[in-house]
Amino acid sequence: LLSMAPEQFHACLGVELDTPYSMISLGCVRLRAAVGVARLHTPTHCEIIRLKTTHGKSAMQRIPLRNAGNIPLEVSLEVTHWPDVFTVVPMQLMIEAGGTSEFLIKFEPKQSHITNFESLLLMFVEPDGPGYEMPVYGEILCQSVISHCPTYSQQPIHTQTLILRNAAKYQMKILLEVRDESLQFEIVSSFGHKKKLSTSKEVMLKPLEEYPVHVCYKPTKTISATGKLLVRLLNSTFKYALPLTGYGGVSELSLEGVRSSRLNSCWLSLGHPMVGSKLYSTVTVCNNGTQAAYVKAIGFEDLSCKRKVRNAVKLIIEPNQFCLKEHSSREVTIQLMPTEKETSLCALKDAIIMTIGFFYGDEISRQLYRL
Repeated sequence: LLSMAPEQFHACLGVELDTPYSMISLGCVRLRAAVGVARLHTPTHCEIIRLKTTHGKSAMQRIPLRNAGNIPLEVSLEVTHWPDVFTVVPMQLMIEAGGTSEFLIKFEPKQSHITNFESLLLMFVEPDGPGYEMPVYGEILCQSVISHCPTYSQQPIHTQTLILRNAAKYQMKILLEVRDESLQFEIVSSFGHKKKLSTSKEVMLKPLEEYPVHVCYKPTKTISATGKLLVRLLNSTFKYALPLTGYGGVSELSLEGVRSSRLNSCWLSLGHPMVGSKLYSTVTVCNNGTQAAYVKAIGFEDLSCKRKVRNAVKLIIEPNQFCLKEHSSREVTIQLMPTEKETSLCALKDAIIMTIGFFYGDEISRQLYRL
């Protein structure tokens, strides 16, 4: 449709004053109209919007829309249910023919007694349609151990930086462009404290000037994604392509059988320690994410997790390292043989005698790079 030009109509509206002797022209207004096809495309990975967050916090996702027709589109956006929980910004979009624009849908739950929310996102092409629907689901997660990695729709955002340097003695005008069918790679531009994501950018480089290019990967699916960054010198045939690859998904760890004191911090009571006795307890490690995680448990003497427990008899964690598939769990047994120091600390009141850190990361990358 983009190759077909819309049908154009032109007219002229004349305004005249009719008098007995002559016609006096007061003005002329030119009229122009275009008749074409309105067609809105949404990404296949955005057929259903799922947002998850904890109570008191919010989750959001950016949805790109493409005008596949040959006339400009004005799109109205609204949600049918829970308008106080689901917010769409902006509510009106103007998209040129062949152009792409995006909107933000935000999930900010306020009712703590409700954990699941359902709604429909309505996209209506003004003024006469067509209309489109997209299911929206929101879920409140329990206050567990959650990764603080920056996320895009609950997926981590990774940024790579490359440096462009103008080695010539003249000024260069360069076009940076991301070619990516999955719309998961974008160029990051900074304007003061604000950051903007785009798929193309023009850069003017002075002689011997260096310019950092930041490319971010914001996965929306647990699949491999490929693309390329094109570096093109304008007014020249020179073009250089850099391959881009990424794997979507994120592992999200939580602990069961422990008591939560604050976000990302839990504690476990082992009872009253005695010298020579052994204390046992079990903890369930859950992977609530969408990617397999490699987990390693390490014991520390202090809260800052700087001094490791060197005595292999004093603390035994079984297993202390394992792979945990997505949406699965595993029990970890903790065996502690307290010394006189730990016993004396807990003689009069409860005290923190040891710290166990559960470290986890992407199992797929670990296998790929043999970390």
